[in-house]
Amino acid sequence: MLIFRITLGAAALVCTAAQALEKAPPVSLDVVAREDVLHMRLTNNSDRRIGIFKGALPWATGLMGIRLYGFVGFNSPRELEQLFLLGHSLDVIEIEAGKSIDGSVDLKGVFPDFSSHFKKDPIMIFWRYKPATEDLKDMPLLHGLVVVVPG
Repeated sequence: MLIFRITLGAAALVCTAAQALEKAPPVSLDVVAREDVLHMRLTNNSDRRIGIFKGALPWATGLMGIRLYGFVGFNSPRELEQLFLLGHSLDVIEIEAGKSIDGSVDLKGVFPDFSSHFKKDPIMIFWRYKPATEDLKDMPLLHGLVVVVPG
């Protein structure tokens, strides 16, 4: 199976290359598709500890976690039906400065029809994520695209 990954970054970050070095987002999210699972790494790019609500981690698909939008095909994409989970947790997970934590999302649990398309059609997963920190500091919106191509 051939997998492409395109990460678009922080929506609010529009600046020159020199400014980008000075204004790097405090967190970044790397998303990779392997088979029918999205693997994620959330990195604290800041120089201080960040506390994120457990229910707001990217692999939490509830109210405060990542938002996923799935589409089948390229020419006339069809949106995949999606299940929304309502659970959340206000427990805090701490990420030390410069450190990362990993998690994953089973796409079959989010998109009930994923398995029926997985082996024959390209599937585009658009994602968007805005961390909710314990200090309620405004964090940048992160977003990207993962394309799973059957092969």
